[in-house]
Amino acid sequence: MNAERLTVRSLEALQNAERLAQQLNHAEISPVHLLSALVNPTRALNSQGGESDDSLAVPLLQKAGASVPQIRSLLEADLSRLPKVSGSSASMSRAFQQVLQDAEALAGKMKDQYISVEHLILALADVASDAKEILSVSGGRKEALQEALKQLRGGATVTSQNPEDTFQSLERYGKDLRRAGEAGQAGSRHRP
Repeated sequence: MNAERLTVRSLEALQNAERLAQQLNHAEISPVHLLSALVNPTRALNSQGGESDDSLAVPLLQKAGASVPQIRSLLEADLSRLPKVSGSSASMSRAFQQVLQDAEALAGKMKDQYISVEHLILALADVASDAKEILSVSGGRKEALQEALKQLRGGATVTSQNPEDTFQSLERYGKDLRRAGEAGQAGSRHRP
């Protein structure tokens, strides 16, 4: 995978996954480390040393109907069960490599110029691993995630290395004018 094709947030997530595996003395970086880096900002720190909690991962999972607290809890349990080693750096597991390959393929299929957080989440929900099971059990199935992504993105594609801010700006700062209009009309109907 070409690191230049990664968005800022997805590169941070990969670095945080590696850092997490090393902090926990795990022999391999697995999809569980990546999922934890994406959804659990208290476990993974961004490259500037602060918490990275503004990724698209959590809103995407919530919109898909997944229970983020349950995902976090299951991740903690899974991470604590992984075998520990000392004195060596963590290597990428086959499943982790497959997630990266699938994320890159998804970006191409979606006509995106960069591999972003949502590609990583969709790949995690598809590649056979503990992370896929955690997502599935918690309501984060691939089909639901794809539908939620369509709603969050609209028709936009990833054309910059910082698209997550763009996709969430309407959610964060915008108003649903149709709903506001309906609420205003409904309120005016009931006035004397």
